[in-house]
Amino acid sequence: IVNDLNGRSNNNFISEEIFIEDVLFAQRTTDKLSVVEDHFIIQKDLSLLFNPENRQLREISDEFDKIIFSDNSPQYDFNKGKFSISEPIVNSRKKYTLEEIKSANLSTPDKLYLTFKYEKEVFGHIKERFIEIFAFVKDIKIAPYQFPKAFHGSAVNVNHPVVQIKEEHSAEWIHEIYISSGMSRTLLKLAEIELASNHSIIIIDELENSLGANSLEVLVDEINYNDSDIQFIITSHHPYIIQNIDPDTWRLVKRNRNKITTLSAEKIGIGLSKHDRFFELLNTDEFRSGIEQ
Repeated sequence: IVNDLNGRSNNNFISEEIFIEDVLFAQRTTDKLSVVEDHFIIQKDLSLLFNPENRQLREISDEFDKIIFSDNSPQYDFNKGKFSISEPIVNSRKKYTLEEIKSANLSTPDKLYLTFKYEKEVFGHIKERFIEIFAFVKDIKIAPYQFPKAFHGSAVNVNHPVVQIKEEHSAEWIHEIYISSGMSRTLLKLAEIELASNHSIIIIDELENSLGANSLEVLVDEINYNDSDIQFIITSHHPYIIQNIDPDTWRLVKRNRNKITTLSAEKIGIGLSKHDRFFELLNTDEFRSGIEQ
């Protein structure tokens, strides 16, 4: 997005360049994508890249389907519930195996519901990790909520399953609309990681959003010590995450107008000592400069 000579906003996309360690990796314009391979520039027509009938690109398309863009702000629909489990999944008579749940092109709430219904052991593991964070919770279930009789016949679908928790020293189940945003997001993240298929790429923008320190500790452990064939791409400004993610996996992203550059931690001198990585990062010229003018 650029401004015209009169300063008005103009949505015409001109070009963008992506650099890795100061080496040009890719360039795109309105109709071309150029990828540098072994010093040769390969130009591809974008209409071909997105043509589903192109057999050569079908495998690439299938792999892109494994990318999970993690939504860090679950939307609330009172009729369906905060986690919005879909009607077709609720009404389906198919009995899913764990592998089918993982490989299905479904939302995380749908996968979590199917896991509760058909894979109790796996759901139990997710629940254990959740209770490890929120020790005052003693149980979780996904089922229709027992509304007071006054709700029956209203616009609320009383038969739609929703996430419910039960706290210690209480006999009442708590409807998901009364579960905090941080608890909801934590449960979704745990399920997302547990139920991702092999070779998935999970992309999470600002992992720390609405999450407390206790949630971050467990989620960072899930990322660091996950034994599945999953790749994580996360962005963060949080000291705990920066301190506890291996600097060998870091990429510091900088932007100068249409030029995007990524730098490794080694390139900017982080991880070479035992000093606090977060404060090391704060003291680099690259971090202080941010978006270059």
